[in-house]
Amino acid sequence: MSGSGRGGSGRGGNSRGGSGRGGSSQEMPYRGGRPGGDDGSRGGRGGYQDGRPPKEPLVDSSVVWKNPVKVPNETTKFEDKWISENKGKRAEKGQLALRPAYGTKGKSIVVRANYFEMELKPSAEFHSYIARIDPEPKAKRHLREIWKKVLSYQTIVEVGGACDNATELITLGSLGDIPIIKVKVPEKDDSHKEYSVKLKLSSIIDHHDVLNALANPRKVSPSDNEAVVVRALNILMAAYPGTQSDVITLGKDNNNKFFWVSDDRKQWARLDETLQCLRGYYASVRPGASSLFLNLSVNHSAFYKPGELEGLWNTVPPNYRTDRQLFSRYVRTLRVQCSHLKDPGENGAVPRVKTIWSLADPDDGKKEPKPPIFKEIKQNGDTPENRRRAFGADAYSVKFYYQEINDYISVADYFQRQYKMKVKPGLPVLNVGNNARPVYLPMDVLTIPPGSVFRGELNLTQRQNIIGFSCRQPSQNYLSIKEHGLDITGVKNNATKRLGMKVHNEMVAVPARILSEPVVVYRGGKKPRSYPGSWNLAQVQFTKSPYQAKKWAGVLIKTSRSRDPGAKSVSALKAFETEMAKLGMSVKGLVGGIKTVNLPDNPKGQLDQLDALISSIKEQQFDFVVIIVPVGADRVFDHLKWRADTVDGVVIHCCSVDKITPQGDPAKPQYFANNAMKINLRLGGVNQSLDPSSNSALIAAGNTMVVGLDVTHPSPTDPDQFPSIASIVASTDKSMGQWPGQVKIQTRRKENVEHLVEMMKARLQRWKKDNGKFPENIVIFRDGVSEGQYDMVLSDELPQIKKACELCRCSPNITVLVGGKRHNTRFFPTSKNDCDRTNNCINGTVVDRVITRPFYWEFFLQAQAPIQGSARSAHYVVIHDEIFTNSKVNRENPADAIQQLTYNICYMMGRCTRSISYSTPAFLADRFADRARKYVRAYYYDQQIRHRDYNPPAPADRVTVLAERLRETMVYI
Repeated sequence: MSGSGRGGSGRGGNSRGGSGRGGSSQEMPYRGGRPGGDDGSRGGRGGYQDGRPPKEPLVDSSVVWKNPVKVPNETTKFEDKWISENKGKRAEKGQLALRPAYGTKGKSIVVRANYFEMELKPSAEFHSYIARIDPEPKAKRHLREIWKKVLSYQTIVEVGGACDNATELITLGSLGDIPIIKVKVPEKDDSHKEYSVKLKLSSIIDHHDVLNALANPRKVSPSDNEAVVVRALNILMAAYPGTQSDVITLGKDNNNKFFWVSDDRKQWARLDETLQCLRGYYASVRPGASSLFLNLSVNHSAFYKPGELEGLWNTVPPNYRTDRQLFSRYVRTLRVQCSHLKDPGENGAVPRVKTIWSLADPDDGKKEPKPPIFKEIKQNGDTPENRRRAFGADAYSVKFYYQEINDYISVADYFQRQYKMKVKPGLPVLNVGNNARPVYLPMDVLTIPPGSVFRGELNLTQRQNIIGFSCRQPSQNYLSIKEHGLDITGVKNNATKRLGMKVHNEMVAVPARILSEPVVVYRGGKKPRSYPGSWNLAQVQFTKSPYQAKKWAGVLIKTSRSRDPGAKSVSALKAFETEMAKLGMSVKGLVGGIKTVNLPDNPKGQLDQLDALISSIKEQQFDFVVIIVPVGADRVFDHLKWRADTVDGVVIHCCSVDKITPQGDPAKPQYFANNAMKINLRLGGVNQSLDPSSNSALIAAGNTMVVGLDVTHPSPTDPDQFPSIASIVASTDKSMGQWPGQVKIQTRRKENVEHLVEMMKARLQRWKKDNGKFPENIVIFRDGVSEGQYDMVLSDELPQIKKACELCRCSPNITVLVGGKRHNTRFFPTSKNDCDRTNNCINGTVVDRVITRPFYWEFFLQAQAPIQGSARSAHYVVIHDEIFTNSKVNRENPADAIQQLTYNICYMMGRCTRSISYSTPAFLADRFADRARKYVRAYYYDQQIRHRDYNPPAPADRVTVLAERLRETMVYI
């Protein structure tokens, strides 16, 4: 139903809490936490809410190295020849930096990569056809049916082919003069709709050009048609899984993630009452050095639990049932089946599928001639029944204009009249149209089908459980890929050969090296007790704690359902003060007692109380305040940070009540040490530094600024007006201990940093303020950029960086690296001597051969030593270089110098006592952008609650501008 009488025929935030890796054994006291929330609460390995995860048999790690390991020496010889042939050659304008050398430093080892060598049938001629379908299908099910019948066309079957389920068909030979294909798709009234499909040859894809280019030692860029060939091969690789009824395929472009959803091979775990995690496989064709490879990895994704949508509503956490926007984000983009509407299928009628836009909203259809009438359900008291009822409107209180009766009718009355159905009261109405043209359906006619992917943000419990399920030994992932990955992609049964591709069944072995681990020191050059990739804070003090806190306080925030720790909260703060003093912080100013803020149940009252609290902190001029927040109080945390950081300019640090006073008693010293690290950084301190013996000469000289850049985009479940946010952080001196920065709102979904000139200029000026002159070198780590956007960094962002330097009247040497973890390359040791205690590669393992390209200056680096599970290397690509190949600046092998520097920087994450998985500045830029998203989210919620504006315009940039007092501090840490 909708305002124009369409009768239903049209079409969450993170919880605080969880101590991460704050705890440790007696053998390793005061170990710092993993990077996470204010109190180190995010990122920890979690347990299952209802017990242990499904038991998975442990695998003897020797399974990875039991087979003979042979490095493809012909490939490494080719790589060496490429370097020899192109020695001294520099990138042309507009071209990515060329690899000057391969790395040589470190202990040489051999690892397996999850890459399988591919061979293409020499006689195969890949043809690309573009389909013109008339009339244009408006229903996705029609498009799927059309392609299913097109692929069954005899000529296509004989030649062999696959499609992208949109417009492109790839075949292994010519289809000749293929006539227009007539396809009939059944309609709901037993009739059939006829479509005409005309296939027009777009191109003949010559894969020989690509293979020849891969083997050419003088080739310094990809062949012109490489992307076309790779795309065609990816379409073909998805063909076999796409024909399996028990497999669903996901993927933005290539449909390259595959999951079993119904048969006995389905591997899954419960995340909570609403979600489950499925284990699937990612497959992608990738060019390497002289060869094509199939990159095949294990993939874990969250899916909605199949069943009635009402079941999900009844089992979500209580705060989702009292917050329309929160629940709307939780189910937005979810495709549901309608029990009252049927469509014809091969084996009879099937439920029609709709996509949820949101819950019914007061602002729906405002521009329609006769907009819907929306009546809020009044809730009196916190009773089980009221907690079950919709915050908003049910089918009896939402009305739309129904042309057939020339009057308004409720959703419930419409279903009684049209379908003879009595719908349940108290359940919220879903909008399966959009905000401008709503289409309403009652919840009790909607069902979640199997394989419905969840695209929102997981809460703490869900995150912990998905980590618990996906946290597996390297050997377990190795076997899964070899057994199930090769099976689901059709490699095991030779299904890919029919499509012109032979995939070897052994992972490729590649040469690797283990770099020297840098040495971390604290005040007075004191070295902490250390372990591979980690250390602890026992008997050391922070390198620098300049701030003299003379007055700080504690606040306990309570709701009607939160736990009250009572006097234990005061004891916890005193223990916190003791721990900060041990670590060298001057904070002997704890104001006696603790202020308690009792939040009312109504949202507006809560915001008023929080605003009053922050104003009071500012008025009393506290140096900083520790605020103890209830578990799961996302809105509270976001609003506190927004007000404190951007409006009032006060330093606050939030702790979860369940972590600072677990079981009612103060937390252990290591928890307070973890939090002290964050407070010291916010107050301008430096926690650790690198020993001169292991520091890069480039950094030690004190003339090199290191920068992190990132852009974060709205999730699919964020409001349509939600913008993208760009962030920058930069070191302020050679200690690399402080990383202040800036965030800016920019055009939604725009990847390049729009205001980079202004942002970079501010970082340069801060460097000059602290060092007396501008930097001579700038190393930039750009986060969050895909392979297809490397040119954007080179052509758009680099000129902005140079423009900022020009405006500052300086001309430093600039090197730009793109780094990230969102790739699917994994490495497995091939010798027991090269494993760490978790059977992963030893931290510091770097790979830059065989699976990389000779002309791209790229490498994989595993910087961290994981506590459990499988390690993930970061992937780096040098986009532009004026430093490491500049003999006046760097006298080392450029590849060795940049790899070691990158590794060293991973030890400078001041908020934890571990090396992190990718470069600190990129990680911090991501953290700052994430904090800014919380500012924006708090702004939207404030607009909705205070002004009843459910679709506010995009926020002004001031929403993310830090208050003057905090503008050059690490508020986001």
